[in-house]
Amino acid sequence: HTRFVKVNLPELASKGGRDYFINQHPVEGPAGEDRPEASVWKEQFEFAKKVTWYEHHLEHSEPVIARLSADLACLEQLIHSEHSVTSSGVGY
Repeated sequence: HTRFVKVNLPELASKGGRDYFINQHPVEGPAGEDRPEASVWKEQFEFAKKVTWYEHHLEHSEPVIARLSADLACLEQLIHSEHSVTSSGVGY
């Protein structure tokens, strides 16, 4: 969910909204540290450290997104059946 703070969502349009989101949603550490409990994240982590962790995950998310996209394309083939609405797969 580190990409959420970069997406054009109404609730994250302001810096205050993005900062609030980061403060409320802990992430794993860049060196593989466990994701801290929310209370620890909110009370014991400096905001700059939280931002650093978010930025690390954002910078390293491209391979994860590529793998997810490929996996979803494989799953889409499982959705089509004779009872499917469209033979071209999932639509919007």
